[in-house]
Amino acid sequence: MAPSLAYPRAVLGLVLKVLAGPLARVGPDELITDDPALLRKMMAVRSLYTRGPWYNAVRFDPDRDNILSMRNDNAHTILRSKMAAGYSGKENESMEETVDRQIQKFIDLIERKYISTSKDYCPMDLGFKAQYFTLDIISDLAFGKSFGYMENDDDVFDYIKIVEKSLPTMMVLANVPVLTQLVQTKMLRSLLPKESDRIGFGAFIRVAKKLVAERFKPGAEPQKDMIGSFIRHGLTQEEVAGEALVQVIAGSDTSAATIRFVFLNLFSTPSSYQRLLAEIDSAIATGKISSPIKDSEGRELPYLQAVIKETLRVNPPASAMFSKLVPTGGDTIHGMFVPEGTQIGGAMYSMQHSKKIFGQDADVFRPERWLEAEGDQLAEMTSTADLVFHYGKYQCLGKMVALMELNKIFVELLRRFDFAICIRGRRICDGYLLEVTDSGTPRLEPLSISTSIFGPNVIRTLLKTDQERRCFDYFRHRAAPELSGSFESPFWNQLLLQASYHEPAILHAVLALGSAHEKFEQRLLKKTKDDDGFALKQYVKAIGFVLRPIRQQSKQAADVTLIACILFVCFEALRAHHHAALSHIEGGLKIISDLQSSQTNSVLTISPSPYVPLSVLIPIFAVLEGQANQLSTDRHYLQKPFGQLPNPGDLPDVPSSFQNFEEARTALYQIRNRPPQTVPSLPTPPSPLNSIHSSPTAEDFNLFFHVIGSGISITRSKQWKLAFDNLLQARKKNLSKLERRRVQILKLLSVIIDIHLNIDYVRAMDDEMIWDNYTDKFETVVKYSEELLQSTEDQKHPTFTLDVECSQPLFFVAIKCRHGKIRRKAITLLQQQQRQEGIWNTLGSAMAAERMMKIEEEGLDGAAVLPSDIPRSKRVVNIEVKLDDEQKKAIVQYVRLKGDGEVEKARLIEYGEEESRGWLE
Repeated sequence: MAPSLAYPRAVLGLVLKVLAGPLARVGPDELITDDPALLRKMMAVRSLYTRGPWYNAVRFDPDRDNILSMRNDNAHTILRSKMAAGYSGKENESMEETVDRQIQKFIDLIERKYISTSKDYCPMDLGFKAQYFTLDIISDLAFGKSFGYMENDDDVFDYIKIVEKSLPTMMVLANVPVLTQLVQTKMLRSLLPKESDRIGFGAFIRVAKKLVAERFKPGAEPQKDMIGSFIRHGLTQEEVAGEALVQVIAGSDTSAATIRFVFLNLFSTPSSYQRLLAEIDSAIATGKISSPIKDSEGRELPYLQAVIKETLRVNPPASAMFSKLVPTGGDTIHGMFVPEGTQIGGAMYSMQHSKKIFGQDADVFRPERWLEAEGDQLAEMTSTADLVFHYGKYQCLGKMVALMELNKIFVELLRRFDFAICIRGRRICDGYLLEVTDSGTPRLEPLSISTSIFGPNVIRTLLKTDQERRCFDYFRHRAAPELSGSFESPFWNQLLLQASYHEPAILHAVLALGSAHEKFEQRLLKKTKDDDGFALKQYVKAIGFVLRPIRQQSKQAADVTLIACILFVCFEALRAHHHAALSHIEGGLKIISDLQSSQTNSVLTISPSPYVPLSVLIPIFAVLEGQANQLSTDRHYLQKPFGQLPNPGDLPDVPSSFQNFEEARTALYQIRNRPPQTVPSLPTPPSPLNSIHSSPTAEDFNLFFHVIGSGISITRSKQWKLAFDNLLQARKKNLSKLERRRVQILKLLSVIIDIHLNIDYVRAMDDEMIWDNYTDKFETVVKYSEELLQSTEDQKHPTFTLDVECSQPLFFVAIKCRHGKIRRKAITLLQQQQRQEGIWNTLGSAMAAERMMKIEEEGLDGAAVLPSDIPRSKRVVNIEVKLDDEQKKAIVQYVRLKGDGEVEKARLIEYGEEESRGWLE
């Protein structure tokens, strides 16, 4: 049999499958095996097997071996011991920082040149960019300076081009050792790369030697990086240059191949792509990962690890034979004697596709197998898959670096960008209304349809008509980003879309909301009312699918019902049907209360694998509850029974510094959702307002605060401010425009929360004068709100978000601050916007606040009014806005107290459809 040449990995696997055995002969003295136990035996630390002639082909310098080509075991062990510390990170403190720096350059490159929009189509060759990324990381780690592939967005030195041409030749030389010996003779060395070459390996060798030489100059300062570690452990200048070059050549190609394969597998397996996105978004929402993600955090994401392991298994990046020599005296393998000097190579592809080890679907990319396996099966799978990095004395020194790259790159790219495989042609929808021209004609801008969430076949299956496709695409590209607000939201950007793929109730609700959102913009821009029969039909269908299991004497999943509630609230708010929106909020809160109190629900069930975890849904309903409570006090929105409230000490500690603004927001919301403080020493007289509204009594409040501890929230608020200041100090020079907006929102909410935490609400129920102590705080709220609104790109464009940004804080100032100038500024800012924040609308809020101000300031001199000018008897308390959806009327209800503490009477102000258009629409 002729000597083996370059056996393709699939061919090697087929040989073993046909022979149905662990060994196959592929040459006169060559065997291959897919037996993981045999490979581990040959590579074990004390194994007598040594590297075979195959390794001569990777001796880049004919006169000197490197860590990869060295065949003398003793010399290899000594060299490996000198290099291990540099690779492990123990003496390379900046390793993770270097990886993060290059990931940010990759992100900058994409944002600079490869963001496709409705107007610009900017495809990116991910194959090349992945190798640019890995080459810059490895060169930065190896030499302390990257070669600049991503900065130049080009194949520096034509390295990639020449490698693609050279690798097939190298594989031929590796499998025909006599050819390697011939090429490395002095007569033919001129054919090999040399330092004088302008491009390719030769150019790499020249640059490597130059950079290393600078580190060996007299007086050169020692560095705590990889080269510094090599130098400290006794490597010579020639050895350092050679080993650094091996890093670049061996490490960059395998890591780049794995990145390519991961993305290819994800793009061709939508369910895996969506599940990974969901895990990343959930981790962001719950504060489990930083920005950038830490290597330790990436290792704790189970599905990410499953995707990486499965890709390395299905597509092993280095599947050459790497033959070892049978030691003196030969060996008996599976009952067969193998003489000494025989080469045994590994069939990596065949081994990683073993049905015996990985199941009957071993040829399929299915990351779930790593989450399903356990015990001995998982151990065998793991030890086999780890062989892609080899084992024992030959285990890849760069394994830690490679895994660090993989643990980070996918999270950082997928948390920022949507990816889709380019296909021939370009699908464009028929456009969405963006604005009205001076002539009054709507201007339409086309949006490209993305298939990064749903593949084309899935889209055709789920969305039957052009209108459905239009509304879904509108929701995803316009409605969802607005609803998510200024912070990253896994619910709106990923989890909801994932649920809509499986649940008809969610899909029809999404279509209804997409259509309603477009009509909302059209009404406010064109000042017209267009009937939206399509949206109503989808809404009715969604309600029907939510109720269908219940009607069939079955149970509906609780998370599906809660997701639908959120979408229904948004839909009804856009239609100005506020009673219906409030009913949906109340229903959702009742469900959450039942779930938290472990009460049995006869119509709902808790899924073991919900589309959206309760930890993500509860904060959304907390926001909605806050909006509803400020709008109306005649409904009772119960989060938890008093006895079921969590112990404040159970909340996670506030760190000394937040890692990102999402973490800061989560911590602030936890503080906000704690109740306000009371001062137990103050008298708590009976409230005359109890005769009008069934508000909690003073005794109820005292019991409430006794249960949870009044001072904990204030302490946590102070800790939050310190952690937030430290975050700003660390990030002040690198804030993006969006991050600056997040800072403004957090500052604004922090002031509001500070007021609520320090006010004595028992006293404030009967004495509006107490709010005068917070005039300076009110002025700060107005200042921050103005800065926030000024940062909005198009203040005249209608905006609908579910989160609280400025409407509620400004309305709060307008009704509680009696300083004429500050109060009017808050109302003016509300009047200048067209913002819908949940069930709150800026124009309607301004109208209600202005009415209250006129009543309180009757007979006074407007803007010159000071708080002391408005006595207690003229102050309005218990303001409520009641909305009559059928009659299209808004009713503002309030009461005033007489000097003797008795209620004067309730007053009603009504304004109809034309007057309240801003509120109702």
